[in-house]
Amino acid sequence: GETTSESNNGEYCIVLCAVSVGVVYPVTRDYDVTPPSDQLTSPSSATSGSSNASAVCSLAGQPLNPPHDTHFIPVSKKRNFHVEDFDYADYFELVCSELQVLPMAVVWFSETL
Repeated sequence: GETTSESNNGEYCIVLCAVSVGVVYPVTRDYDVTPPSDQLTSPSSATSGSSNASAVCSLAGQPLNPPHDTHFIPVSKKRNFHVEDFDYADYFELVCSELQVLPMAVVWFSETL
């Protein structure tokens, strides 16, 4: 069957969690991303609409980088949710072990106020 998070009343739910963070590794484009030679990678290219989705992050598919227990990753829509410079990020992701996540509550909401 089809999976949906919407109830019969037009409500949606999310699971509110607390995350225990110890030593955080900040992922950066300058250090952790190897750009392809045919694409622009300067911060100004991010604002000009250039996408760098084919750039390779050295941490992709790898375990957490010891002694760090969490990776903090700035991402942007323009780069197809890949690593972005901190100043141009639309969102920030935390990557950690499932043992660090504590579900606390199920929160229901609707699109109307």
